[in-house]
Formats: sequence, structure tokens, C-alpha cells
Amino acid sequence: MPDTAEPDVTAEGTVGPEDDGDGDVATHHGSGASEPPAREKHRAGPQRPSRPNSSAWLMALTWAALTAVVLLPFAIDGRPDRSFLASVAAVGLPALAVAAVTSLVAHRSASAWSWWLYPPIVVLPAVALVVLTDLVPDRLENVPDVGDQGNRSLAAPDQAGAWTLRKGASADEQEAELRGRILRADESLEAVYGDYRRGGDDVLVYNGINVTTDSDLARELVGRPETALGDYLEGTGITDVVEVPAGDLRGAMACGTFPRLGPYVDLIVCGWADSGGIGTAIYRVDGINQELAAETTREFRAEVTVYS
Repeated sequence: MPDTAEPDVTAEGTVGPEDDGDGDVATHHGSGASEPPAREKHRAGPQRPSRPNSSAWLMALTWAALTAVVLLPFAIDGRPDRSFLASVAAVGLPALAVAAVTSLVAHRSASAWSWWLYPPIVVLPAVALVVLTDLVPDRLENVPDVGDQGNRSLAAPDQAGAWTLRKGASADEQEAELRGRILRADESLEAVYGDYRRGGDDVLVYNGINVTTDSDLARELVGRPETALGDYLEGTGITDVVEVPAGDLRGAMACGTFPRLGPYVDLIVCGWADSGGIGTAIYRVDGINQELAAETTREFRAEVTVYS
């Protein structure tokens, strides 16, 4: 009787080799050595890191837009000579830059940001950037050059270019009236007056105000001369005020009309403002227009501005 050999069983549950009849050796595997399917291997692979702030750009952009809308009226009021689109760009571009940086930082962050983090992170830097890039340079460009700050003043010389100062009782009375009005408004101010003539019938009536360096008006003239000039012209009854180039002396300059009663025609008035004070020139000149009056005022202003 032939001996029968029992198949060896390995520790892993693998049945030993046996012939399948074709001469091939078949190996049977138990459940303990089964390989995971390819799909399961793929699922078990490394996962992409999650992005907890995937909507950060939307939050940052929203607060940047709100900041730009709030700042836009200040930009328009501060630079009335600038176009609307330029004002929008002056506040919109800095706010957009802050929103872009905030979104980038939030996307790279591994922790989720709460919604209340975005207002201070976006609004405060955006406001600071607008002030530094738009409002501060606008004020600094009106400050006189080094060596010329705070030492300007206005005078009434006997001769100012082609204009000759007219003297007499009438001129003295007009000057005394102006001084009284100025002193009643602010005792720290000094009035300057001149009734100038050119040729036969051309008249230029000159009013000036000198300021002390520690007065509120002096600070406004350095920081915002166009506002101080506009308020002064409106307060004296001048209408249709239009800003014009200030020329080499910088600061601010504007021209308007002074309405006259009765048969007299409206008079053209041009005024200027800088760190030294405020001045106006009222013209009674045949055939003069606003452009010619502005050019004449720039020349006259250079003649009556003195330096200490």
C-alpha cells in the first residue's frame, strides 16, 4: 500500500506545493497573506492638504471695496482738480493691493480665519496706504522749498512791475477799513492793502493777509492752501471760483468774479495762498479775461512776496 504524504502547512497558512496534474506547482495562499487591491492602495496614498481659507479672497475684496467707497469722498474733496476715475484709482489700488496680500497670507495659513479677522487686517492697512500715497504727498507738495518755509510775507511796494502804488487819503481810508476787518476776525493777522494803477485807466486793488507761524490759519495754509483760499474768496462774496495754476511760487491760486451793483460790470478777481498768507487782486481793466488776469496775478504776486 503506497504511502500518502500529508501536505505541509506553513505558519502563514500557506499550503505546500502540490502538482496540479500538468507538472506545474500551484501555491495556495490563505487570507492572512492577501495583497490589497490596487484601488485601495491608491486611496491609502498621500492626501492633498486642505485649504481652510479658500474664500479668503472674497472676504478681503469685500472689505477693501467698502474701504475704498468710504475714502472716495475724501479723495475727491482733497483734489477737486483731479478726475473722478483718478480719485477712484487713488483709493482703489492701495485697497486692492492690501486685499491681495491678505488673501495670499490666508491661503497659506494652516488654520482657519474667522470672519472678524478680515476687517482690521484689511481696513487699517488700506487706510494707512491711501494716506501715505495720496493725502500726505498732496499736502507736502504745497510746502515751500527748504529755506523758504515760514519766511514768506506780503508787502505793498511802491512799484510792483508795471503797477504803481497810488497814495492819498482815499487809499489810506481803504487800508484802515481792511485792517479793522482783519483784526476783528483774528488779532494775530496783519492786513496789507494797495491801490495800484497801470497806464491811464487800469486799476488793480490788492488785499493781503499775513499770518503768524503759530496760528490756525498758518497751519491750514501749509497743509491745505486751496481750502483756505476757497473759504476766503467765498467769504468775500466772490462767485464762480475756478482753480488756476499757481506758478513758480506754488501754493494755491484761483480766480472768480466780484458782482457789482448798478451799471458796473462784474470785476475779475484772482487770489493766491501759500505759507506766508493770502492775497487777492481785483481788476478793473478793459478787455481783461480770466486767463489774462491769472497771468497778471502770477507776475504781481512775485513782486509783492518778500522773504525775511
